[in-house]
Amino acid sequence: MIIFAAMNKKSIIEARLGFERLREAVALKTTTEYAAYKASEEEISTDATQVEYRQAICDEMRVIRMFEASFPEPSYIDCIPFLVPLKGGQDYIDLESLVKLRSSLDLLRRILGFFSTPSSEKYPLLKQMSSSVISFPEVLRRIDTILDRFSQIKDSASEELFAIRKAIREQEGAASRKIQSILRS
Repeated sequence: MIIFAAMNKKSIIEARLGFERLREAVALKTTTEYAAYKASEEEISTDATQVEYRQAICDEMRVIRMFEASFPEPSYIDCIPFLVPLKGGQDYIDLESLVKLRSSLDLLRRILGFFSTPSSEKYPLLKQMSSSVISFPEVLRRIDTILDRFSQIKDSASEELFAIRKAIREQEGAASRKIQSILRS
């Protein structure tokens, strides 16, 4: 009965404040499906400490976005749609997803790098939040051995790929020489 009364009280407060409209507005401004989902799951808080904490986090991020040129420009990519199947047993990732994963891991690396600088001391709450984030530098290094600067798979990504592409280039060269000899005669 007490839980129902508390839930009912929150529902009444949310309705009076128009919290659902706020939730929807925030979800519309997100750049990924997961962020929209998380925004839609947010609940109103009547705990003053929690509200002040969340406001302080938002304020720190606002200041960073306004004044910190060294903070990476966010270009968030939702990796969940192609990472979840890997967890379920799928053993490959397509090129487009690999490029997205590389971009996301690089952004994560740069954000964590920002919070490891002395200037990040001005943002203690976000710095604390970032301290629990795990980065995967070896995965990023491995992706960099596979992709070139144009986000294409390097010939050296595997020995088999190198051999196949070498054979294709040899065949193309032979065909080109043959066409040139036909055109000259």
